[in-house]
Amino acid sequence: MLHPSQTGHYAKHTIVAFKCNNIECKNDDQVYLNHCYNGKCNAIIDSRVSKQCDNGLWICESCGTCCSQGFFKYRLQNLEEGDNFDNSDKQWIYNDTKRKYDEKLGHLERAEYYCHVDGNKMKEIKTDIYKCFTCFNQYDTKIYNFKRPNRHLARKQNNDESECDFPF
Repeated sequence: MLHPSQTGHYAKHTIVAFKCNNIECKNDDQVYLNHCYNGKCNAIIDSRVSKQCDNGLWICESCGTCCSQGFFKYRLQNLEEGDNFDNSDKQWIYNDTKRKYDEKLGHLERAEYYCHVDGNKMKEIKTDIYKCFTCFNQYDTKIYNFKRPNRHLARKQNNDESECDFPF
């Protein structure tokens, strides 16, 4: 049985990290469990089957959502309104979140997707359909009808082994 081990920094639920407390258990890994923040998906995100995007958030295996400008804005507002804002141990969370918000690094609005299986950046093969050419995982995000105002800010893909130009 998993027991709470760490609180989240303004996640949907306060407790998002769990560990086994059984002294006979050989696995001491912490497990992240939370709901996908995409309100149209709401799947469970489990770190045992998902990787993190380059912004440090866990990727939903169902819809591919990881982070957005709205998510960073919500975190910032909670930090600014919270009574522990001036606490130095929380300052790094604020600074990092503010940087991501100011630089518009939210992946959803940039139309950037990362594979939950291997963490590689995916390619858009058709409008709002993304594919990983390492493991061939695919997300069809058309049903969510996301607005992508920062699509023009998407980082250019490198032509390394994880992002090859395979024929479709």
